[in-house]
Amino acid sequence: MRKLRPSNYWNIGKIESWLSDMALEGYFLQTMDKNFCEFEKSAPKTLSYRIEIAEDGKDLSRDQHLKYMRDIWTNTTNFNKFHVFSCPYEFVSPEPNPYPEELAKSLKPIFRKNLLALFGIILGSLAAIWFFPYLLNEMLIVKTLNGSTADMVTLLIVLYAVFTLLRELYFQGRLIRKLSKGIPINHHTPWRKTYWTAYSFWLGRNLLIIGIFLSSFFLLFADENALPKGDSKLPIVRLETIETADGSSFDYSKLGTATYYKSFSLIAPLQYSSKEYLGTDPYKVTSLETATYKLAIPSMNKFIVTALVSNYDRYYDEIYRDKLTFPEPITNEFFDILVVRDNSYANEIFAAKGRWVIHLTYIGDKSTDDMIKTAADLLNKIKKT
Repeated sequence: MRKLRPSNYWNIGKIESWLSDMALEGYFLQTMDKNFCEFEKSAPKTLSYRIEIAEDGKDLSRDQHLKYMRDIWTNTTNFNKFHVFSCPYEFVSPEPNPYPEELAKSLKPIFRKNLLALFGIILGSLAAIWFFPYLLNEMLIVKTLNGSTADMVTLLIVLYAVFTLLRELYFQGRLIRKLSKGIPINHHTPWRKTYWTAYSFWLGRNLLIIGIFLSSFFLLFADENALPKGDSKLPIVRLETIETADGSSFDYSKLGTATYYKSFSLIAPLQYSSKEYLGTDPYKVTSLETATYKLAIPSMNKFIVTALVSNYDRYYDEIYRDKLTFPEPITNEFFDILVVRDNSYANEIFAAKGRWVIHLTYIGDKSTDDMIKTAADLLNKIKKT
């Protein structure tokens, strides 16, 4: 039987207590890995467990082995630096590590080595941000919003490595401080309350990994679909709606491209994007690009709109050499946030209402007021369904 460990391995007393309690229930440790321990079922026994940490590398030194060989301890298993010994409870005398101060002294080089590793990761990350600044700007948020996860995965790997080292340093530092004060390890530390904390963290981490995989999967297999004439019943604004807002007619025979995508991401589990082009003359084309996002967390809507605006500012600056200033949000009684941009390339609106965020890019002779009205009508319609 495999069971998730209740705490970090550096929380030695808690792990030892947990293993002893498992033996009382008839489960005996066989192997262990980064997160789980493998147990074998047998008749319950009262066993004591002790964890010895290799001072250099993954193997115990000769002196460390001798501490356990002269008694009746059995080397049960090991994982990296952590070696587990067990013996019947009644024979635990004397303790293999009777002097806490000496144990603290032997652990300090490991603490310093991990501290240097943490500094190395931080310096490497700062260097990466210096050369690749988009790793921590709006572009990362927008790419993740649209389902592209490669950059986010890179960032999460670095953050997880930093978090893991910080967590280990915390437990190491706490253990060394106690031992340095002459306080021995409590081999009966309560562990049940923190077990569910460890389980929740493990579950959340794996759900995040699955979500990232699904985002990449949906993006890889997203199909381009043709938009039908008239109301598509989709949460997107149609070019026809804007073109006929002032009562004008719409000639479908001149409609060229009319496609949409349905996609998925961690930030917006449901999202649509569409493109419609009217006319064949590239210098007189009328077009509309729509992107709508249904956010997993509604309170992020203003942040997402701000990120979209900033990201497209950078895009226009790099592609069209058209330096833009960040437009101020417009007060609107319907939208939670509304940003309008009228530039030499196209008219744009970025808006949010509740869970929904919408971005419209329009090239044509209709006003931004028509765009705002159609966007409000769409989100109001979605809200009612």
